[in-house]
Amino acid sequence: MFKLLNTDFKAYAFIFLAACLLYIPFIGNMPLFDWDEVNFAECAREMLVSNNYSEVQLYFHPFWEKPPLFIWLQAMSMNVFGINEFAARFPNALCGVITLMVLYKTGKELNDRKFALTWVFVYASTLLPHVFFKSGIIDPWFNLFIYVAVYYLLQHTNNPVGKFGYKTAIISGFFLGLALLTKGPAALILVSITITVFFVLGRFKKISSFKFMAAFFFAFLITGLSWFAVMYLKGNGQVIKEFIDYQIRLFNTEDSDHGGPFIYHFVVLLLGCFPSSLFLILAHKKSATDTPYQIHSKRWMMSLFWVVLILFSIVQTKIVHYSSLCYFPLTYLATYAIQKLFAAQYNWKKVFHLFFVFISTLLGFAFVLIGCVPIFKPWLLTSDLIADPFAVENLKTNVHWSGYEWLIGIVFLGLVHFSLSKIKIGSYKYIYLLFLGSLFSVYSLIIIVAPKVEQYS
Repeated sequence: MFKLLNTDFKAYAFIFLAACLLYIPFIGNMPLFDWDEVNFAECAREMLVSNNYSEVQLYFHPFWEKPPLFIWLQAMSMNVFGINEFAARFPNALCGVITLMVLYKTGKELNDRKFALTWVFVYASTLLPHVFFKSGIIDPWFNLFIYVAVYYLLQHTNNPVGKFGYKTAIISGFFLGLALLTKGPAALILVSITITVFFVLGRFKKISSFKFMAAFFFAFLITGLSWFAVMYLKGNGQVIKEFIDYQIRLFNTEDSDHGGPFIYHFVVLLLGCFPSSLFLILAHKKSATDTPYQIHSKRWMMSLFWVVLILFSIVQTKIVHYSSLCYFPLTYLATYAIQKLFAAQYNWKKVFHLFFVFISTLLGFAFVLIGCVPIFKPWLLTSDLIADPFAVENLKTNVHWSGYEWLIGIVFLGLVHFSLSKIKIGSYKYIYLLFLGSLFSVYSLIIIVAPKVEQYS
């Protein structure tokens, strides 16, 4: 396949078409059911109804939890497609298409075309990133803006001189400002800590100069604070205060009863980002053949990954998508490890193989059990396994199952274990089949099983 996509035009065209087929179909085939999905879509609807696009409202009262950029995207989508589930989720499907194209562009510049195409495939085939592009939550755009900001910081710190230094600093600041307008000050916190960690790992070697950082912050402030300035000038300073108080509360308390242990996001990424998460473990091994630029890039990706993971493990509020920014560095490092395996610079050790077998079997049986809900339903209703009466009543809902949904898990187990058996003996090309098995399962579960589960919830 890589030989066929021997020009950038062919590669971009293929990625665009493939991403459209992956992310756009069926996004309107079930109601909005996540709390965030419902609230953000309602905010967008109220923008259309009130014709007030400068303020975010919920139930026609000021909504201070999020800035307006994502709500604007949803409102524009609703203007085109109508007020419905498809319109609410279309901005993230579009984000998925753009993200894969951005990964190709940046992956090619960080390594080469083959690396870039592999990264695109790895990202698209990883479970949770795929799911999020079919949702109506803010994080896909927030994560993309931060990744682009970090990418240009990576380029800037690799060559902080002249016009190139100003260009990369300003572009990075601009995209960080867009991230602030999308979700809030967490963007600046995450990038600032990532810069600090990169600086420390680089043994405090100078990475830029004052004039370039001034350009970076100027672009960030002009972009990121634009909406806040308008709100303040309109006399809505109270909304800004409530917004800041909410951000502080998220860090210090378990907001909306979303608590969890410190290892919550470690488990989420390990299982939810299979199989990339396991290749990430391998990527921590040093390689003597890396160029200084590759070492530089890897350090930035490691810094971003661990900052996001540790920070949101400390934060008291635990929600699956809080660690979703990890998907960019995680899949980059997974692709890095895969390329090292192909180049015979890494070895596929027995303990690593057993870890793959264990996690894939765990996930496969989970997929099988989800498809067996109608089989176990009578027993679940009569047993005392479910203590919540409300959940029991929901389970009584009459939902039509074909009876073959469990086969998704069986196919997943078959593809993955067959791939692993080949990889074990050194046939690393079957890594692509391993990811294909992951892609098949998540795509099938979203289209076939998720609408049925939603009817219960």
